Amino acid sequence: MIVPSRGNEESVVLPELEIESQVLRIRGG
Repeated sequence: MIVPSRGNEESVVLPELEIESQVLRIRGG
């Protein structure tokens, strides 16, 4: 998966992926 760590909303990313990314960060990604 190519997901920018910046979390740019412009990029085409499913909301679920964004939520998972944030969760991973909170958990200590």
